[in-house]
Amino acid sequence: MPKLSDITTKLEDHLQDIDSRLRNLAMPGARSSDVQASEQEKIKEELDSIKQCLAICAQASTQADKECVNVFEDIFTADDGHQVLVSTIGDLISARRVTAGVRSRQWLGQISDKTLQQLLHSHGSVAAARPEESQAEPSDLF
Repeated sequence: MPKLSDITTKLEDHLQDIDSRLRNLAMPGARSSDVQASEQEKIKEELDSIKQCLAICAQASTQADKECVNVFEDIFTADDGHQVLVSTIGDLISARRVTAGVRSRQWLGQISDKTLQQLLHSHGSVAAARPEESQAEPSDLF
């Protein structure tokens, strides 16, 4: 997938080309005709369209630069519970007043989707294979 900055650069280059074509058509001494007037109108419309695209790219860039924080408060995991509070897309996490019951497990933080899937699969396999070992430490399960 192309980066937003690459798209913006291509649009800016295209904008310069279109602007140059429009100036060449509007040069003094250039013969005026219905065909030329129609061509100028098409170029102006394309110029406006490119400017709109650049404005959209600027908005998208501003939105992408904003820092996202997922806030979790007053989190409680009951005895023997298992809870996962993670971000797989790189957003920040803020967790306050997090409490875990006896023999509970909690995962909090940032982790890649692939790693999360592996941990969940690994934990599920271990838990299904050895339910009598539910009191094992989390590090023993992974």
